[in-house]
Amino acid sequence: AGDQKRGANSANTMMDEAAAGLHRYVFLVYKQPGKKDFKLPKIPANHSKGRLKQKVRDYVSKMGLEELVAGNVFLAEYDDYMPQLYKSLLD
Repeated sequence: AGDQKRGANSANTMMDEAAAGLHRYVFLVYKQPGKKDFKLPKIPANHSKGRLKQKVRDYVSKMGLEELVAGNVFLAEYDDYMPQLYKSLLD
């Protein structure tokens, strides 16, 4: 089994500014056939470019990942702090 502590984060999550009510976040864990250099562009927490319209199936295929081994879902809601967060975005 791999050591997830040695993994890398390429993009922090952010809630959609237009989200109303509860918003669903899904985390999926796929088997990775050995060490890989994904060469993904890093998306800083204060940038929005490159976050939208990503398809999991395309990403899994492109990265050569194998079967889905775990998943989790949680719900979050837009709150009064979100406008402040979006003002801090650089793009």
